[in-house]
Amino acid sequence: RRLSRAREGEMGVWAWGMADSSMSYVYRPTNADQIRDIYDLAKRKGLHIAFRGAGRSYGDASILDEEIVVDLTRMRRILKWDSSKGIISVEPGVTIRDIWQYTIEDGWWPYVVSGTMFPTIAGAISMNIHGKNNFAVGPIGDHVINFDILLPSGEIRHCSREKNSELFFAAIGGFGMLGCFVQITLELKKVYSG
Repeated sequence: RRLSRAREGEMGVWAWGMADSSMSYVYRPTNADQIRDIYDLAKRKGLHIAFRGAGRSYGDASILDEEIVVDLTRMRRILKWDSSKGIISVEPGVTIRDIWQYTIEDGWWPYVVSGTMFPTIAGAISMNIHGKNNFAVGPIGDHVINFDILLPSGEIRHCSREKNSELFFAAIGGFGMLGCFVQITLELKKVYSG
C-alpha cells in the first residue's frame, strides 16, 4: 500500500530550540498520492496533521503530540529551472540552500534568505518568512509566482495571483492549515557574484 511506503513510525519530534518535543506519528511521503493517503488516515482515525519541513520554525509549528506529523524532506526535487528568467519550480522539501546552490552558477539568488539556509521552501512560504533585506524586497510570499496545493479533500489546486487568488494569498503565511504545498514556483534575483 502507498501509505506504508511513506514510512510511518511513532517517534519524538523536537522543536528547533530543543525546548519542547512531542511523540508523534511521523510519515515521510515522497509524492502527492502518499499525502492523500495520510489525509484519509487522519480522517478515519480522527487525528490532526502538522506539516514539517526542516523543523526550523521559531514557533515550533510541527509539534503535535500523539497526532500525525508529515515530514516533507523526501519531496526534495528541483522540478524546473529557467536560467534565462530566474524562475524555479520545486517540491516542498527543497531548502533555501538547495536553491542557491543550484542557481548561483547561473547568476541567480533567492530574493529572501533567512538567518539560516536550512528552512524548506514550503515551510518558508507557510510562515511567509523574511530576511534582513525585508525593508527592500518584502517577505518570501512576494516572490511566489504560483503553487499547487493539495487540499484535505484530496484535490490539487493550482494557485497564483490571478487563479484561485483567495487561496493563493491565504495559504502564504497560512501555517499549512489549508493544505500541503506540492509544487512551488519562485522568482529569483540576478546577482553578479557568489
